[in-house]
Amino acid sequence: SSCPNSNLQSLRVWKSVQPMGQCSGSSASTDGEIGINEVLIDVKVSAAMPGGEENTWQVRLERGATVADIKRHICELYDMPVQMQVLRRMPDGEPLGDEERLGQESRSTMYLSVRNPIQDLVSALTGGNVPNGGPALDANPFAALTDQMSSAMAEMNAIQESLAEADYSLKFVMPAQKSREKEKRCSMKVAATAMVNDVLDMVKLELNVESKRLALEFAGQALPAHAQIHICGLSDGDTVMVVPVA
Repeated sequence: SSCPNSNLQSLRVWKSVQPMGQCSGSSASTDGEIGINEVLIDVKVSAAMPGGEENTWQVRLERGATVADIKRHICELYDMPVQMQVLRRMPDGEPLGDEERLGQESRSTMYLSVRNPIQDLVSALTGGNVPNGGPALDANPFAALTDQMSSAMAEMNAIQESLAEADYSLKFVMPAQKSREKEKRCSMKVAATAMVNDVLDMVKLELNVESKRLALEFAGQALPAHAQIHICGLSDGDTVMVVPVA
């Protein structure tokens, strides 16, 4: 899966999952020996978005890299569009500018939150602030927001077009429910925009268990029936459990 266009902003909820793709010049990393010219960054992911949870991603790159470099590597490794990333040195600190550089320390911690163009517009409309522009100069913020709204809607349309072309290769496993039964398995490609309910129907048909009341579960969490697959924190090659509904 390639890194999304850096000009797009996504409403996807990211979880700490195996990277979907690793591009040259960046790497996801675990604790280990850090090279003399490298820095290992622990990226604390905010749980601010609905359905999100706190996680830590790790990115390894050269010392003296810019914040823009970090964002690009996060995009390459974890499929989070650059334009939706907000990085801070402290949870309640000021957002870092793209041109700011890392120090020479071998390990660093940053805090990542997700920005949403629609939330920006709602805030601007209710508080009189222009996104990224501070307080509106006019008492009526609507005129100042016209271009911003057009831009945001264009981005949202581009996101949907991008997602329409994306898919995931997933494995589905249904454990044996009785001693005489055997575990059932299947694999299929699933569109990023497919609804969890529709995917479940396809899996039940493939496993020949259409009459059973089942649900999909990933990493110990039930997938919301009416959510699109791309917001469920899945990556290519992930295994999704097919479990009975109590």
